[in-house]
Amino acid sequence: MATIPRIFREYQQYRDTKAYSCRFPEVIEIHGFADASERCYGAAVYCKSKNLKSETLVWLITSKSRVAPIKSLTIPRLELCAAVLLAKLVKRVVAALQLETAELYLWSDSMIVLAWLRKEPMDLKTFVQNRVAKIQELYPNQLWRHVPSDRNPSDLVSRGVDPDKLLQQTLWFNGPTFLSGDDDYPNRTINCIEKLDEYNSELKNFVNEQIENFQSVLNIHVNDFLNDLLNLSNNYITILRVLSFIFRFVENLKGINKVAGPLTTKEFEKAKTFLVKKVQEQEFSSDINHLKIRKPDEKLANYLAAEGIEWKFIPARSPNFGGLWDAVIKSCKYHLKRVVNGINLTYEELLTVTVQIEGILNSRPLCPISNNDDDYQVLTPAHFLINRSLNSLEEPNLTKCKESNLKKWQKITKIVQLMWKFWSRNYLNQLQQRGKWMFEKNNVKIGDLVLIIEENLPTYKWALGRIVELYYGEDKKVHVVKIKTQYSTCKRAISKICVLPMEDP
Repeated sequence: MATIPRIFREYQQYRDTKAYSCRFPEVIEIHGFADASERCYGAAVYCKSKNLKSETLVWLITSKSRVAPIKSLTIPRLELCAAVLLAKLVKRVVAALQLETAELYLWSDSMIVLAWLRKEPMDLKTFVQNRVAKIQELYPNQLWRHVPSDRNPSDLVSRGVDPDKLLQQTLWFNGPTFLSGDDDYPNRTINCIEKLDEYNSELKNFVNEQIENFQSVLNIHVNDFLNDLLNLSNNYITILRVLSFIFRFVENLKGINKVAGPLTTKEFEKAKTFLVKKVQEQEFSSDINHLKIRKPDEKLANYLAAEGIEWKFIPARSPNFGGLWDAVIKSCKYHLKRVVNGINLTYEELLTVTVQIEGILNSRPLCPISNNDDDYQVLTPAHFLINRSLNSLEEPNLTKCKESNLKKWQKITKIVQLMWKFWSRNYLNQLQQRGKWMFEKNNVKIGDLVLIIEENLPTYKWALGRIVELYYGEDKKVHVVKIKTQYSTCKRAISKICVLPMEDP
């Protein structure tokens, strides 16, 4: 420990002898360097000044380091964290020294990080996206350059150096030699898309080399032709007619029998199939090529193995193995057949009805989220899909209106409302367990979250409340309860409530 004060004193003497060797600078530059290792990452900031006599002085202004997170990160990600640290550090130095007019140079020895900084953040995965967006918010990517690792002074921060050898490290105190000389700064071209897997792994829509092999020169020409064709008109029928005549012209060149006259249905179908196929290949090329390769998802397989997750499929043609989900489907189909019976629906109308019914099924309460007396939230299947419960706008009650007087949307709304009415009533009846008289059932207790059976509730709405008081009959059983809802209190008979399970029996 005695060496630390000595090193500090020697550094002060070294700094005092250099501080005024370059007075009245004409040019001031700020250079920042970033580097990372498996254990830590850091940044160092230097100031370069040059006067009218061409005297140049470079000295260390400040540095900062961070210990690598406990959670293991790849070296490129740690290098990116170092770049974020450097950008913030340079921002503070410029503000503190009031050097807003100074030229800025930001250096990193990671080609991968420099390539990420030239991408749009939205094209990157979340971890890299957030940090690239932060760096680009502070400084544009044009300021970033590549420096070789052996000329990067922040390498001493990330890898460490013995205190006794620190004063001999001219790279640390004076920066790399190209700062002091008159030579041009290194300006290596950034290009690592096809060489570095670490770069590719952080792209959202990356297509690897194996997929790219499927792209041929012919496809490129087809895409050019397709783009020219689609730019001819915004009318779909016009594009089909043009494409049909092109195919007819090609066939007339091949065959002996020349075809003339109006276009046939067969020619239209051929043009339509070709157009749809080529548009799909152009817009969904990544997905299609992945399917061609049929390569298994290694990340998903590794995650499932680590978490002990096993896919279990029910046997073919054995719906009785489905259990609960098949029971819900059966209940839904039972009421849907009776509600839609005799009503002619278009595909779009039927799709709307089924989506609305899906929302109804996913809105059903399963159990309370907590046992807090003031918490009326319940867990629903929708929480597993969208992390919240489902809501809908309240529609007028159309269940008693005649079918002939309704418009299309009202007709769909009526079907959904009838489905809600019948299915919710059936679901509440299932929740009310009525055991045989010889089996003793647990009484309700204060604090239980219950569903209140109410008539004519709007779609997706469930009346919820907590029991605050019990009223016993002569048989010492609870007959009536007092319920506190989110807005008021009320009394209900025990037959008009359904207790939601809080604990496993």
